Amino acid sequence: MDQQYYILKTSLDEKETGMAYPAVVSYPDYDFDGPRSIYKIRSDQFPDFVPDLRFKLARGAKLCDMMTEAASSAGLILVSQRLHDFILSNAILPSHRFYDCFIETKDGIIKYYFLHLVNPELIEKIDFEKTIFYKKKYSDNLGLLNINSYSEYLAIKSELGTRFMIGIEKMTFIRPIPYDIFQMLLIYKMLISKKFYEKLHLHCFTGIETKPHNLTF
Repeated sequence: MDQQYYILKTSLDEKETGMAYPAVVSYPDYDFDGPRSIYKIRSDQFPDFVPDLRFKLARGAKLCDMMTEAASSAGLILVSQRLHDFILSNAILPSHRFYDCFIETKDGIIKYYFLHLVNPELIEKIDFEKTIFYKKKYSDNLGLLNINSYSEYLAIKSELGTRFMIGIEKMTFIRPIPYDIFQMLLIYKMLISKKFYEKLHLHCFTGIETKPHNLTF
């Protein structure tokens, strides 16, 4: 059956978020190669250190409940204290951590949080034989790919190299996902359940955009 989930991402509505993208920028002297750098955070495991997460609000940007940033490649989301509290009170989460983050504004330092989700176990729940994969270049579908396991996915991904990608037309799972927020592996999106989506939209959170995404079980 189809079960409704929604992609959760930062809004690009300039009336709400301001004119700057990303909304926060790193300090000129930030050590990206340092032992506590945001670059050291991986998508598949938690760090064994406390990350050094400090930014400045970009000129023209507005503080929102969810903010855009360009320093992380680990699928983190940057949220306000208000949204942090709402997530903890209303969502069933996979393995996760919240990291303190500090944003410098003209009015002072504001505390935010990075949410880091690690849910590699979802790979085992994908029904590869019923999931529809295709060869992709930019937005073009170049033909279906026959992929029956995660090991085959990795092998074909390596074979395609950097010129092509693996697109997913429909993803099928063996059983429903037990979480309200999770990182959707292979499509590199953060998804939320319909139940959490409905709760989220009862409140006036800023900087958030949602888009339907069907998963099949």
